[in-house]
Amino acid sequence: MEVNVMNWADRGQPKSVNVLEIYIHPDCDNQYDPDSAVLYVEKELPFTRNVWIHSAENIIFKRNLDRIIAVQGVLGRCAVPVFRNETIHGESFIRVDYIQVNYQHWWACRANVCPWWGAGRPLVQENRRCHNLLNGTRYCLAWEPDRSMCELPPGTPIFCDLGNIHGLMGFITNETFTCSVFDQSGMMTSVADSIDWIRDTLMLRYHRKYIDALPEWMVNLRINYTSHYVPHIKIPKTTTESPIMKFDSFAGDQIRAMVVFYVDDAPECVATLVASFIAILPCSCLTINTDNMLEPVHISNPTTAQYMRQIEVERITIGSFVNRTSPKTQVTNYELHAKCDNHYENNYALILLNKPVIGAGLAWIMTAHEKIFSNLLRAVSIADQSMGHNCYWVEANLYRKKQTHSKHKIRFVQWTDCLGIVCPTYEWALIQEKRCYNISETSSLYCVKSAEPRKSVCDLQDGTPIFCNLEAARGFVGFINKGMDMLYESGYTCREKNITDQYAVLAGIDTYLPDFKQYTFINEMEVFIRDKEGLSLTSVSAPSFFVIFMMLLLMSVMFELRFSSST
Repeated sequence: MEVNVMNWADRGQPKSVNVLEIYIHPDCDNQYDPDSAVLYVEKELPFTRNVWIHSAENIIFKRNLDRIIAVQGVLGRCAVPVFRNETIHGESFIRVDYIQVNYQHWWACRANVCPWWGAGRPLVQENRRCHNLLNGTRYCLAWEPDRSMCELPPGTPIFCDLGNIHGLMGFITNETFTCSVFDQSGMMTSVADSIDWIRDTLMLRYHRKYIDALPEWMVNLRINYTSHYVPHIKIPKTTTESPIMKFDSFAGDQIRAMVVFYVDDAPECVATLVASFIAILPCSCLTINTDNMLEPVHISNPTTAQYMRQIEVERITIGSFVNRTSPKTQVTNYELHAKCDNHYENNYALILLNKPVIGAGLAWIMTAHEKIFSNLLRAVSIADQSMGHNCYWVEANLYRKKQTHSKHKIRFVQWTDCLGIVCPTYEWALIQEKRCYNISETSSLYCVKSAEPRKSVCDLQDGTPIFCNLEAARGFVGFINKGMDMLYESGYTCREKNITDQYAVLAGIDTYLPDFKQYTFINEMEVFIRDKEGLSLTSVSAPSFFVIFMMLLLMSVMFELRFSSST
């Protein structure tokens, strides 16, 4: 395969260069959203230079693009190159004109994307595509010439120059059903969709002053991104840490907070210890749902927990996740969330133990303040889509000669990726709109997938905790909510699902903190610091948080010594 390059030294005459390999974005499918690929050519392209991309950070790029859209209607500083063949004195050459473009409301392009919109309910159209709710960042553009912009070749770049934001913003894409010659609008797919994929190839990030120019909040969140689908272009290699964990590490210490939930000695779920005698898990582990969740009557009228069959407490025990052969501990009582039903949007319960679990520890909870926890988790989820933070689940390798535990990274993705499991039918999308588009005010829900191609999050047990180990959020942040997976509730196994449906719902623990925070060490320390300094939690200083950490460490050591001496 060859690619033609315009040789400007020879009046724009094309010059061919061999293409060695083609890399297509791993999330690209027949919806073309995102829509990007990389060509790896044989040699440096003659008479060319690299395009300017103003930031190698996805989250900053998206924020700046929003700023451009807000002001470009007044300043009008975005343009698209248009190539024309001209002949002067019998000699042909290519001319380039830059034509101003303006960003429009999405509805201006919806008729091209969904041509049957408005002629009754769009039964044959993808609602997410019509409303621009797919993963990619697509934008509607318009210009003055009396021709359709979608006639431009796909990949035609859009350049902007507004203040300190300038360079390549995106490409013209033509994944529309129609292209009317009377319609002057076109569609752009943003470079932001691909920055996390090509980030290691951007020379900008290697400039010695690049890190210094990043805002402080980005430096605090940023971790070098390494993934299995980074193109194999000649770039400096990064090392990947071993997934096998040691128990003297922070991650290894968190494993001790995991316990296996047994019903009649059969493992059913995973719970997480938040206090010595209290563990948190999904209420779907304690209820039995016999309804067919694909029937409209059960979609519109959820069955509350009090009318569902509940597991008798005498049948329930828990045991250490680290050593599953250790003696099991009896559960004396449990409490379901007041809004628990077989839709499992508030899929949460607490179990009370008759004694501490031998060899167990408590999960690290970064703060007992609900709003601060929620804001930190939301920031992590947004930034993770760009930079691949260190959030993971833990797996026990029971079949090796020596039992080991390994961590496997998750990625936060757009909520619309989980639509196929939380709202798998047209009836679900029609009746449960708030659920389908995650606009409920009573739950904290995120969509996640595995960052490793050989691992799937839909194989995880209900209640599997998700931990993060980064500066912005450290410790136990949420658990896998399999109850919201209506395909799972209807009897589908993970491997029977399409690869596009192998996602999982993560339930953040921030909305449940008021139910158990009074039993946590972190709450005692935060209350102590606030009372001592006379401050609200949001104004506690960094040294104060260090004091909290050291006092918690001391209390946990004293607890370990007291518990070990008593056993």
